[in-house]
Amino acid sequence: MNLNSRLACRLVAVATIFSLTACEHKVTLVGGEEDLVVLNGCVISAVNYLAVVKTQHSLEKNYWAKILLVRFSNNSAGHAYTVWETEGSIYGYDRNSGSFGLPVYTRDARSIAIVLAQELSKVLKKPLAVETAEFVNSKEAQLYEFGSVNMPTPSASLATAFGPISIVR
Repeated sequence: MNLNSRLACRLVAVATIFSLTACEHKVTLVGGEEDLVVLNGCVISAVNYLAVVKTQHSLEKNYWAKILLVRFSNNSAGHAYTVWETEGSIYGYDRNSGSFGLPVYTRDARSIAIVLAQELSKVLKKPLAVETAEFVNSKEAQLYEFGSVNMPTPSASLATAFGPISIVR
């Protein structure tokens, strides 16, 4: 090896060691008045995936797709899933674990939620027990403009536990 190639190897080794031992910089983002803050990102993901699934399967017979809202008894947060049936099988989608076929055929919201919670438990590495589960009927959902004076007070319904759906302009 000549002097230039040994020098280049040493520089690469020093640069590698420096990059592996360099300090991490933590960045904290602070939301401003003009920023959109999304607390229930799972709802947005479920609605987006619902649109994809409906587009893919809309011409099939015996097809349905819905949003499933779930509350867990050992967790303060709820979760939203997309659930659909096509070709005699039930499928579920969760933004954390993707989409997959359910091992049982049922249209019962609670039974489906239990299977989906088992998959989410694997991702979160903690057990989740389903407290309540309810399909959202998109034809009955009420939309309110964010900051509207006329927004209703939340009721005990699971659908409103996630808060009203807001249109941000």
